[in-house]
This record gives sequence, C-alpha cells and structure tokens, in this order.
Amino acid sequence: MRNASKLLALALLLPAAALAQHDGHAPLPPQTLAEWPKGARLYDGLGSFHRAVSTKSPEAQAYFDQGMRFVWAFNHDEA
Repeated sequence: MRNASKLLALALLLPAAALAQHDGHAPLPPQTLAEWPKGARLYDGLGSFHRAVSTKSPEAQAYFDQGMRFVWAFNHDEA
C-alpha cells in the first residue's frame, strides 16, 4: 500500500512539473510550405555575435552568424 501511495503521488506530480516550464519568449512564426522555396529565414533579436568568415557575400555572413548564435544559444547540458 505504501508503494502504491508513492506511485500515485509521483504520477500526480510529474505532469505538474511539465506544466511549470516557462517559455520566456514569443514563438517564431511557422514557415509554410509556400515559403520553403525562398530558403531559410534570417531572424532578428538573436544577439550580436559576429565572426568574420572568408566570404564576400553579406547574406552568407549573416547566415553564418545566425547559425553560430543558434549553436551557442542551445544549452547542451540541459538537453
């Protein structure tokens, strides 16, 4: 009976922990299938990281910087 009580308490508390997660920013708008041929988006507000790479294309540099911001924003230890 004691184990059943503990199991019931655990079953009730786990969903509460999942609901307690907080998303501190607004979600990005989804990209539709019609937008896919346009290519990947460049997002604003991801920080100011910049590392010069050997390209003459400002667009390529912007995508590189965005990719690095995404990599550094991901918390590998928490994943």
